[in-house]
Parts: sequence; structure tokens; C-alpha cells
Amino acid sequence: MATSVSVHPVRVRKVLSLLRKHGYIKSKEGAKGGFQLNCNPAEVTLEEMYRLTSEGSLKPKWPNPNPQCLIGANIEKAMDGIFLAAEQQLEDYFRSFTIADVLKKVQEEAGE
Repeated sequence: MATSVSVHPVRVRKVLSLLRKHGYIKSKEGAKGGFQLNCNPAEVTLEEMYRLTSEGSLKPKWPNPNPQCLIGANIEKAMDGIFLAAEQQLEDYFRSFTIADVLKKVQEEAGE
């Protein structure tokens, strides 16, 4: 799966673990094992998935700002509100799409 979508396998495992923990998917071990959707894809929004897997990811990290500098000492507080508002707009946008919508788009792209 990770190779197919060009994502690091550790990230895929973390996301699958979160999805299973919250009941969105179920897993089956063994030779014919794998993951299966455990919810109605038309009822799960991308907003839910974003909040579960990526909430807060838009806000940059300011690991070592210079407290003696006007910018360094205040950049995080100055930018927090901007990034929080951007994330809210992103969540509002994602709310209008469901997993079923994504599945339909994938099928359309595949010519099915």
C-alpha cells in the first residue's frame, strides 16, 4: 500500500492503526488478511479523517527562535491565529467531501 501511493510505510501503519482504533476500519491477520472499511463511506467526511490524522499539521514548528530578537521572540504568537484560521477553512472545505466521494473520483480517474 505504501509503495502504491508513495508514502513511507511507517506513516501508513500509523494511519491504519488510528483508523482501526477509532472503528473506521477492521483488520484480519493471516494469509488472506488485510484491512476492510468498517463504516459507511458516504457518512465519513474528509474533515473527520483530517482531524484524526493531521490536525495541527499546518502550523509550522518554531524550534529555536531567538528570544532576543523582535521577530524570533514573537513570531509564533503572531502566526498562531493565522494558521488556526487556515486550518479551520481547510476543515470546512473537507467537510463537503466523504470517503465515498473520493472512491468515486478514483474510479472516474481509472475510467471505470
